[in-house]
Amino acid sequence: RPQNLLILVNPYGGKKSASKIFQKEVAPLLAAADVKYTLE
Repeated sequence: RPQNLLILVNPYGGKKSASKIFQKEVAPLLAAADVKYTLE
């Protein structure tokens, strides 16, 4: 499995809350799995 990910978040799509959702839902999972990522 990849240990370093490039994650693209579209801040203008949908309800414009993608960044908040990422920080609240996805980032903790990646941290728990010890996966490094770059957020753009």
